This record gives sequence, structure tokens and C-alpha cells, in this order.
Amino acid sequence: MGIRDFFRRRPTPAPAPTSVGTPPAIPRRGARAYRLPKAAHYADGFMPRGGYERVPSALGDLRRRARDLAHNNPYANRAVNTLTAYIVGPGIRVAITGDADYAHDFDLWAASTAPDHDRRLTLYGLQSLAVRMMMEAGEAFIVVRHEEDGLGLLRPSFQLIDPDLIAESARPKYAANKVLSGVEIDPKGQVVGYHIYETAGDGGMSSMRTTFVRAADMIHMFEQVLPGQLRGIPRGTQALTQAADIDDLIGTMLIKARTEACLGLVITTDADDYSLGDDYDDGDPDDLPLPEKLAPGLIMRLRPGESATSINPGASSSYIDYARISIQAIAISYRCTYAQLSGDLERANFSSLKAGNNLFFQDIAETRGIWIMPWILRMEKLFRDDYEIEHGRKPEVTVTTVPPSAEAIDPTKETAAVLAKLEAGLMSWDDAVLAQGKDPRAHLEQLREERKRLSDAGITITYSKQMIGSAGQDDLDDEGDQDSEGDAAADPPTRARR
Repeated sequence: MGIRDFFRRRPTPAPAPTSVGTPPAIPRRGARAYRLPKAAHYADGFMPRGGYERVPSALGDLRRRARDLAHNNPYANRAVNTLTAYIVGPGIRVAITGDADYAHDFDLWAASTAPDHDRRLTLYGLQSLAVRMMMEAGEAFIVVRHEEDGLGLLRPSFQLIDPDLIAESARPKYAANKVLSGVEIDPKGQVVGYHIYETAGDGGMSSMRTTFVRAADMIHMFEQVLPGQLRGIPRGTQALTQAADIDDLIGTMLIKARTEACLGLVITTDADDYSLGDDYDDGDPDDLPLPEKLAPGLIMRLRPGESATSINPGASSSYIDYARISIQAIAISYRCTYAQLSGDLERANFSSLKAGNNLFFQDIAETRGIWIMPWILRMEKLFRDDYEIEHGRKPEVTVTTVPPSAEAIDPTKETAAVLAKLEAGLMSWDDAVLAQGKDPRAHLEQLREERKRLSDAGITITYSKQMIGSAGQDDLDDEGDQDSEGDAAADPPTRARR
């Protein structure tokens, strides 16, 4: 029995109820089986298979091929970079209201390298690296630790683990459990921990020793596409064949172009005795091998009775179309747009770019909201727990995640659409500011401070029908406005009460 057969889950009868009125624990199973990407022109053809797999049996091969293409194929690499840039960008910020001291401490911690166990990245750098690994390898593993920072304060830190370091053949830590591809589950089917290979100082594996990490101390980021799924599937798996084929196609067309660029000269003679040059005076001309490869500027002499015939392969007019279709397939599989992946804007216009970007941004919002932001909120909660222990008080705060804004294709048209929604009451001011990747409360305070500075300097600036500065400050009492409990503009609707 091979390793893949060992990990393939087989149907088992449900256990009997443990007590009256208590339903039996039913193992969660997925009905989708992934296979290695194959095309019809390969030997095994299209051979779908059924079965129940909480972890795809071909996951190791899928992940290795996806990562190889992400490192070496320009289109797969561009897809991973694009997804990471749009999902995280400079970082998904955490806006905290209700406790200014706690918010200040959190912002300082997030902007430092203290969140990184290796002390290299900020919290936002960790986000970018984790999402990149998730797009490239299908998942990201983050071990949660609690350590003292440089000031002696207890703070959480996070250590990213490469998915290849998950010990897929490890034995369960507890006798009643089982391990599926490095993930230990209990008889109820719930995840209790992960088995990880220990690493040496140079990053390599330290023999085959493993470490068990509890599920409570692990953040496992992946896109779940079937019930009971335990491991993540890399993006772009449906187009791995096209990505590999297009590399071969480009290499073949390059060889063809080099061959067509070769200009050679063939010399024939009827004389029985001739010399091929001074370099060959000591040899027999009849024993000299003829060149078997074309090269630019080649001069080839033929012996009496020999002739040279050129082979002129016909030009492939459909190669551009095939390359475009392949790139489109890669873009669809990675859930990007063709223009983002290829950089080809020859046929693009505002309408086509807008239509493609609408679906793309919906997918980005889904990925953030379902698979990324919950873990960012968990990181904030871990920091708050340590803060409570360190300071002996519990901050009462409201937490909002603030993703980066998307660049507008046509700022004039898109801004007009936002203003129309605001005037019609279809969008709140907070939502409009959040769409720009800003914290509404921080942005409001920035506007207030700007008005105060302009008023103190005696400067008036007019934006269309809105006037701010000294002329628009007459009815604004700075301290009274800031301290007023009835100021609705200074207290926008909360997003998540934590």
C-alpha cells in the first residue's frame, strides 16, 4: 500500500449513539477528488476518479508543481504577485475605537517587527508573506507564540511555517486519533493539532523528528471549497498543464526563430582532390564529419557527389491565438483578469476593464472577508489578551478591519458614482471612506485637524460647493465639537463590537 493509498479516506460505518437522544458523530467527508492535471493528448488521457477525500491524494504533487510554476513561469508568478498585491497590498489595517491608549499600543506593536518570531517583518509584512504562500502553495501555517518584546512586555509573536514542513506521515499523538496529511483529528473529526518537521539552523530538516502543535496554537489559512477539508489547494491547479505547455511553446518558437535566422553558405566542387583549409592538412578530408547543427554564418563544403537540401517548416499562424487562449485559461484558474496576467491592453477599453475588474474585486473581497480577515481579528484578540494580563485591565473596544483601496480605472467616473450613492442614501460616509482603504474615525480626525490648521493660518480653500478653512470654521467650536456626545459625524456607526 503506497503513501497516497494510506491517506485516501475510505467509507466507514457510523458509530452507534452513545446515549438516548444524542446523535452519533458523523465523520465529515468531501465528495470532490482532485487529480493531477492531465491533458487529453497525454498517455493516460482524461481519467476521472471518485471517492471521498478530506485531503486530496495528489496534494503533494499539486503543490510542488504549482510552486515551481509560481517561481519560474512568468504568468504564474505574475498571478501570485497580483493576488497578493490586491488582497493585502501595504497591509490590512485594524482600526480600534473606544480605548485610545490600547489603540496606540497596538498600532506601535503592529508597525514594529515584534509580531514576527524571526524579528524581520511587521504585522503587515507577515500578512503579505502568509497570503503569498496561500496563493502559491494553497495554505499558510502560522504558529502562535507568546514572548517578551524588547521592552520586557508580554506580546504574541507569529512564526510562518512552510507547508512542505508538515509531517504528512506522522503518527498520532493520541491513540484514539488519526493523522491525515499531517493534520491530527479526533474521533469526532475535529482538528486537534498539526505535526511539523523540526528544522536545523540553516533551514533544512533536522533528521525526521517532528513537533506537535495544538490547533489552538496554530493559524491555518486556506480556502475551504468542500466540507471537512483539511488542507488547502493551490490556486491555478486547473491550468498547470497550460502554464507548463506555454513555456514549452515559447521555447519551441524561439528555436524556430533562431533556425530561420541562420544564414549559411554551401560550396560544392567536382574536383577529386581539394583541401578544406590549413587546419585540416594533417587529416583525411573524407573522414571529416559534416556539421549537423545550423549556426549563423555557417560555411559548409560538400564532398563530390553530396548535395544539401533545406527543410523549411511552415510558419504557425495560430501560435499567437493559442498563446492568448492559454494565458486566458491561466488567468481564469488563478481568478485574475487576462490584462493583469499578460499586460496586454491592446484590445482593452474602460468598459471591458471595468467588467473584468468588477468580478475580480468581488473575488478579492470574498477572499479577504472569509479567509483572511478572521485571522487578522484573531491576531488582534491575542494581542488584547496579553495586554489585559500585562496591564491588569480589559479594554472595551470596537475593532474594524480596513483593507487597502483599489485603484480606480477612471477616477472621475467612479467618484461621480460614489457621490450619487451618497446623495441617494445608498452608501454611508463610513463605507465610502472604507472603500478608500482608510479608517473613517482617523480620517474624520484628520479632516478636523486640517480645518483647524487652515483656520488658524487664515486660509480658505474651496472644493466645488464645499468650503473649508477659516470661512467654514466660524460655526465650529473646536473643543465643544470634539467633546459633544451628540456629534453624529464624530461617532460613525461601529463595525464589530469586540
